[in-house]
This record gives sequence, C-alpha cells and structure tokens, in this order.
Amino acid sequence: LTLDKDEILEIYLNQIYFGSGAYGIAEAAMTYFGKPVGELSVAEAALIAGLPPAPSRRSPHNDPEAAEANRRAVILRMRETGRLSRSAASAALAENVEV
Repeated sequence: LTLDKDEILEIYLNQIYFGSGAYGIAEAAMTYFGKPVGELSVAEAALIAGLPPAPSRRSPHNDPEAAEANRRAVILRMRETGRLSRSAASAALAENVEV
C-alpha cells in the first residue's frame, strides 16, 4: 500500500485527539463549533489546528487564552508561508471565535 502525503495527512487528521473528547477533525469541528469541517471559517480552523500538540492544555474549554494564542500563531504562520493573503489573515485575526 502506497499513500501520498495528502492521504497520510487525511488519515492522521481523522484519528488524532483534539481535546474535549474529540477524535478526528470532523468530531473536533462539531465539538467546538457545532458544524461540519467544510463550514469552518479560517479562524475556527486555525483554532483546531493549534490543538494537537497539547489538546487538553490548549482546549478552549480548559484554557481559552492558550487556545487564542495558538489560533493567532497558526494564522500568522499561514500568512508567513503564503497560505493566507494579508487581508485574509487580518480578517481571521479580527474574527471573534465563539466556542
């Protein structure tokens, strides 16, 4: 069986722990935002993306300040690497994320 990077990432994201009892990115989207992954805003997705290194400690349910700091770091890194335009990054940083 040979998998490309995108397939490996998909498998990984569908199995890892995101905190608050959520395993997999789809469950994390529902747990934190009550919506499917495809409906997440950039800011919401960035919050979830910041969880895997320490999901319980970075959970917005356990430490909203840590979750916010990680969300901002993910957005800024996406901007630095060209994944987000300056205007999209500014809009994501300005978004009030409600968990």
